[in-house]
Amino acid sequence: MTQIISRATSLIALTSMIFSAATSHASEPDGDEDTYSTITLSDGQRLVGRVIEEGEVYRIELSSGAVLELPAGAIESIEKANGPAHARDTHRVAYLFSPSGMMLREGEGYLAQRELIYTAFGYGITDFLTAELGTALPLWFAPPFGLSFNMAAGLKVGGNPVGDLHTSVAAQGIFSIGERSGSFGAALLSGNVTYGDSGAHVSVNMGVPLTGERNAQRIITTTLSGYLELNDTFGGVTEHWLTFSPDAQGAFMFNALGGRFTPGDFAIDVGLLFVSNLRRGEIEVAPLPLPWLNVVWGFGG
Repeated sequence: MTQIISRATSLIALTSMIFSAATSHASEPDGDEDTYSTITLSDGQRLVGRVIEEGEVYRIELSSGAVLELPAGAIESIEKANGPAHARDTHRVAYLFSPSGMMLREGEGYLAQRELIYTAFGYGITDFLTAELGTALPLWFAPPFGLSFNMAAGLKVGGNPVGDLHTSVAAQGIFSIGERSGSFGAALLSGNVTYGDSGAHVSVNMGVPLTGERNAQRIITTTLSGYLELNDTFGGVTEHWLTFSPDAQGAFMFNALGGRFTPGDFAIDVGLLFVSNLRRGEIEVAPLPLPWLNVVWGFGG
């Protein structure tokens, strides 16, 4: 029991440090050298960069470092972007698995391989609507799900109502058809609140799974997650799940800590997942953590 308490205390302390740093980072004003904007041109193109000179001719330094000179008439609008710009920062929309309240911009997308099991493709239809398709490809061939087909499809709607506050709601359907496992279908409804910018943010998420089973237990899933960018290519990420049912005693906890590497258009998460079972006032922690690995490629925008 002493070992469990010690491990839990260390995990909470480390998580608190990340949350504190993230919230303080998000509340600090960006310096001029880190202030990027989204520049929309009259022909519909979008650029991400820093305006270094205004007038009849605008000089704009792109996030890649290149400098463009554009006539004022070619620019339709200039809006401040969410935090320091990267070649792509589509990783802002998710942690290790749980989503954030931030949205993909129109034309942005990603291809993600999460924990080498779940493959997902997401695309920003508009700045306020994102679609995602996914599948657990290994389960197509693994017993007892052999020769089975599974697919997930979802929509996420959200925006940035004020300041650094981001909110979203999502609906996702999951179904599987197999010759041995039979057919299965479920849906997940969730809501998310995020505070921060793309370089530092914390999120609270709550979801309710729905199935067609009449006698199925009610299940509620909540997550508390955070991300802090430490430099241009590395950041810390933490995610904590609590899954419980009002119809039963006990709950499951999943606590994860990891690092996020962001070379170019990629985001690579490497971390550890600690699994705990809460039952009758006692905490049972799995003796060894599980490794976690995500690889995400961002495009568009």
